[in-house]
Amino acid sequence: MTVATWPSELPVPLRDGYLYDLPELVLRTEFAAGNRTRPLYTDGPDTFRLTMLFTSDQCERFKAWLRYDAADGANWFTLPLLVGDTVVSREVQLTAPPSIALEGVNHWRVTLALETRTGTTMSRAAYDAL
Repeated sequence: MTVATWPSELPVPLRDGYLYDLPELVLRTEFAAGNRTRPLYTDGPDTFRLTMLFTSDQCERFKAWLRYDAADGANWFTLPLLVGDTVVSREVQLTAPPSIALEGVNHWRVTLALETRTGTTMSRAAYDAL
């Protein structure tokens, strides 16, 4: 399967409202005597909710790109994401259809719910080097 690329003529996500959740990597079990947790995975997808502002032309370009290159959100695609203080290109996939709202004359607020193919936490070696 081919991984699509975010079109360079479209804006990147806004910092305002930028939200991401780390993956659930532990199993929690409730017992009468208390809860128990144990590691389940060593890595998993982070989930993001991002917003972008598009002009009307950019919004139409986005919808066509989504249909033809990203297969209506079924295909993975690369998108520049802010992780910490660094923007990195990550493979992502939509987890829900985009929301598109009129923001003013000729401007559209597009909100994407995404997940990454792998987590965005730094490697153990990078952590140990700190």
